Amino acid sequence: MAGLASKFKGKAEFLFVYCREAHPEGDKRFNTKTKGGKAIGQAASMEERLAIAKAFCEDLKAERTILVDEFNQKSVQRAYGGLPNPTVVVDVDGKIAMKMAWTNGQAVESYLKEFLKGGGKVDRALAEKVPQGRPMIPNNR
Repeated sequence: MAGLASKFKGKAEFLFVYCREAHPEGDKRFNTKTKGGKAIGQAASMEERLAIAKAFCEDLKAERTILVDEFNQKSVQRAYGGLPNPTVVVDVDGKIAMKMAWTNGQAVESYLKEFLKGGGKVDRALAEKVPQGRPMIPNNR
């Protein structure tokens, strides 16, 4: 997504919401580590989550805006469906234009090209074309 953020710089705003760690220390399948090799645990407090997010930004030299998510019902992740790796496109009027359950960079790029040609407005027909399994089509009008 960093490549797409660069490609669409000045045309679209890319925000990264840092929420719970997908593969914390102790995960049997994967174990997220910093570039220095230190295992990353699941944050138990906002202070810990902020520290982990800061290390994430430094490791990846992130140039995008990083939002650190809440733990409670006010969570952005929860508000947008509670999915682990989604992409949400919001139009110029603040309406959800497209939600993708699992981020697919090529599909996002194709979608954004057409979305921006249409002025950055909700287009249900365009959202339905997103080639990513079962895209979630917004029902706001």
